[in-house]
Amino acid sequence: MRFGRISILSWVVLIFTVPWFFFENTPRLIGLPSWALYAIVSAAVYSIILFVVIEKTWQEEENDE
Repeated sequence: MRFGRISILSWVVLIFTVPWFFFENTPRLIGLPSWALYAIVSAAVYSIILFVVIEKTWQEEENDE
């Protein structure tokens, strides 16, 4: 992947981690407001996506020892 595509993917996914569309009276799931649960899950998904992108694009050093 090129740097431009990686940057765009990262910013788009990061923007979706912010709970923009939740209102004040949201139901509670697992004891948390739904917006908080959304933020936790989306942060975990963002971390996984970054891990995959870094694993695919990181250049490893070759050690001749």
